[in-house]
Amino acid sequence: DGVTGSGVNSDNGSSNPYDLADDATFPYLSDPYTDTATGISYATYQAYINANSLLISDNIDGDADSKIVISSETDDFSASNAFGSISWDKSEGLLTIDGVVRMNVSLDLGKKNNTVTYTGNGTLFSDGDVRVHSDLLSRSTFPTVDSLGVMTSKIMYLATGGGESQVNMTGAFYAQNKVVSSKQNEIAGSFVAGYFDLGSNVPHLYQVPALSRFLPGGLPKGTSSATITTLSWRRLGS
Repeated sequence: DGVTGSGVNSDNGSSNPYDLADDATFPYLSDPYTDTATGISYATYQAYINANSLLISDNIDGDADSKIVISSETDDFSASNAFGSISWDKSEGLLTIDGVVRMNVSLDLGKKNNTVTYTGNGTLFSDGDVRVHSDLLSRSTFPTVDSLGVMTSKIMYLATGGGESQVNMTGAFYAQNKVVSSKQNEIAGSFVAGYFDLGSNVPHLYQVPALSRFLPGGLPKGTSSATITTLSWRRLGS
């Protein structure tokens, strides 16, 4: 009941106003960031990602162009460094990922009526638009065993192409601009986005509480806080 058109409320129902004021803020990639593990400060969170990730080239999928495609038509590939690793097994449709894997181009995941299965704990970060065309599912239990983050500095399109409906996905999805998921999809995990475009055929979004304890690396995190509002009070005793 919290979603009506473009209205997303922190309470249940569209009649309730947003009540967290400035206690919860959106984590922008342009925000300054200090790595709590090393104490190193970065001018932006994007700079932190750039310095602590595996960068894969746009020809890793066999086609040097403006996007990387990982689908049933993509031949096997693999890459790794100290910050992350990725491999694709075409015959099994299996993506194995660890750490943060970054690309400077757009990302297309899957192909209509096919499934991309993933294993490991890692995040795909694209500095272009991201399009997911198929089922995107963990091989084992999500998120305690296998957990995938999909992150973009621009727009994320989840099953928006012709015939791409009733798709199942598990993952943590972040888009600094917006997430577009306008069909009747079943998605378990979480959305974090500057704007939600859910269309008229609103998908089913299932928050998974355990995800907060098993977040894939690289995803921008907000700060923890607690807010107490006094609704009523009365004096006890003299």
